[in-house]
Amino acid sequence: MNLYHIGSILEVGCGKGGILAQFNAPVRIGIDYFRPFLEEAKKTYPGIIFLQHDVSVLPISLLAGSFDTVIGFDILEHLPGADMRALIQTSEDLARKLVIFFSPLDEPGLLMQPEDVEGNPGMKHVKIIRESYFLERGYTTFKYPDYHGVGITALLAIK
Repeated sequence: MNLYHIGSILEVGCGKGGILAQFNAPVRIGIDYFRPFLEEAKKTYPGIIFLQHDVSVLPISLLAGSFDTVIGFDILEHLPGADMRALIQTSEDLARKLVIFFSPLDEPGLLMQPEDVEGNPGMKHVKIIRESYFLERGYTTFKYPDYHGVGITALLAIK
């Protein structure tokens, strides 16, 4: 995907790397804390850099404005409120051009995944995501009904 002719992209909560692999950028870095997913990502997408780290406290080596784009797909609902807000702020600080988040919305999104998946203790949904939070921060938002074919609405937020 050629998105705004980006030179570098960081995905926070990259999981197995499938989303990040869709972007065409010379520098692609994915961060996730769950080692089994990262090991699979490294084998599947050898041209992408994958780092193990807790996304709620990104490493200090990532400096403000160090990426053209920062993305987070299906990550925010897995973080407690303070961690979610910190990740959004850090993503905005790290991005020179664009920040994109995608997440299931409202209470049905929270209930969508009440337990961990594939042995990953971070997969449980713990935070209700509200569109108003992104609108207040200056994001443009788009809603996608029937996310995963289960009647849940998802939100794409772009800034």
